[in-house]
Formats: sequence, C-alpha cells, structure tokens
Amino acid sequence: MLKKIFLILALLSSLRGSYAQAELWNKIIATFDDEVLTYWEIKREIAVERMKQGQTISQPISADQLKEMTKKIIIEKLVYREAHSFGVPSLSQKEKDLLFQKFQSKFSAAFAVRSFEFKKFMSDDQWSEEELKDVLSREVYVGRFIKEKILSAYIYVTEEEVREFQKRSKGTLTLKQAKEALIKIRLQENLKDWIENIKRRSHIKTLWD
Repeated sequence: MLKKIFLILALLSSLRGSYAQAELWNKIIATFDDEVLTYWEIKREIAVERMKQGQTISQPISADQLKEMTKKIIIEKLVYREAHSFGVPSLSQKEKDLLFQKFQSKFSAAFAVRSFEFKKFMSDDQWSEEELKDVLSREVYVGRFIKEKILSAYIYVTEEEVREFQKRSKGTLTLKQAKEALIKIRLQENLKDWIENIKRRSHIKTLWD
C-alpha cells in the first residue's frame, strides 16, 4: 500500500512538472502585428544559433540571451516581410539544401554519431526538415536584402565633411580612407533608422516592456 502511495505521489509530481514546463514553453514572450513569439519558439532558435556557433545546446538560457534572440527574430521577420514587399526572390531550394547540409555538418565528425545527434536534435525540438531550412535561410535572405538594397545605397558626403571627419580621427586616415569610413557610418545610421521605422510600424510588445 505504501509503495502505491509513493508511486502516486511521484506520478503527480511528474505531472505537475510537465504542466509547469508546458506553461513555460507556451508563455508568450513577444507580439508584433499579427504574430506571437512563445518561449518554446525562441528556445528552439537559440539551440539552432548555438549549434551554428559551435556552442553547447543544453546550457541554461539567460535572460539576456532570451532578450537578444527575441529581438533578432522579430527584426529578421519584419525585414523578411519588407524584402518580400520589394519583390526580392526567396532563396532557391538548392541554396536552402546547402544551408541545411552545412548545419548538419556542425554535429559530430563521425557519420554514425552525427546522424544520431542530428536526429535527436530534430526530435527534441520537433523540427521538420522544411521548417529548419526556412529558419536557416531567413537570416541569409535578410542579410542579402540589407546588403543589396540598403547598404548599397549611394551616400553623398562633401569634401568638408570628409576633412572634418579626418581631423576627428587625429590624422590616422587618408582622405580616401576617411571618406570610405564616413560613408560606412552613414550607411549604418541609415540602416538603423530604417529598421527603427519598420519596428515603429509593427506595434511590437515584449515581456520586458
């Protein structure tokens, strides 16, 4: 009888843990426009990013890491939409397949072990092959759009501005280098302003607001 009671208590404790975990995973971390981001979705993408960087997947997620990944996902999704509105074509299936294969290669060097670890990764976070390909290609697609449409824009700077910038650099730059550095700064400022404008239009709300 006592053994049965212990088994029942253990089962109840396990169920409470499962409910608590499910509640955490389903917790809404952010909303923007008509989309929501849950802890579970962000956790999965953190695991992908860690694997890409050669880091340990199982280590705890800090509050700062959660915030940074939330910000990254929101910005990428918003810019992704913007790129599509400009008619920028998506990555080809071949490009997606190559990204997928490159990601697989991040796992163990031994083929048999790599196959097992990759299958476990896909199963643990319930990834489908196509869904993972979409996540892997999103960052590349967004980066390509920013480079081609935003960072390639023509920036005009006057000779006076270049000389003033050169003076502030304490003479360590030639005029040509000063002009290139100033244009790069202006491009980054334009990119930041452009992204902030997209964010303002998207009614973003996060858990930390």
